[in-house]
Amino acid sequence: DPQTLDCEFSQCRNRRITLQPAHGFQLKCQLPGQCDGLDLTLNVGHDPTNWGSGVSEINDLIFDSIQNGATVTVNSVGGQYVEIGNLHCKKFGSCNNFKLITGVGVEIWNMNVHCDQPGACNGCTVNGQSCDML
Repeated sequence: DPQTLDCEFSQCRNRRITLQPAHGFQLKCQLPGQCDGLDLTLNVGHDPTNWGSGVSEINDLIFDSIQNGATVTVNSVGGQYVEIGNLHCKKFGSCNNFKLITGVGVEIWNMNVHCDQPGACNGCTVNGQSCDML
């Protein structure tokens, strides 16, 4: 499903995954350790669910429980600006050593970073800047 990557059965753990996501894409890491070591690349361009339509938003990157070392890289390959809406780090340790890396044309200035509990964003960075500072 190009709309959601739901990592609930270890299919994301220590995996390198490249996707062309649909508009409003969500990454969901809800169970402990299911996104440990995930290396996800999102090449954002045309919407695979609506041909001829461009993708302009990644809705949510959701980490509901303890995860460690996930990396998400977002590239704009369609020539338009892409916004990332929310990074949710809901519990202690849910975004341990998480890295979000964005390329040219990816807008993060309006992104909401939710470090919901103390320690939820330990080692978390967005383009090298601490998630606690965003």
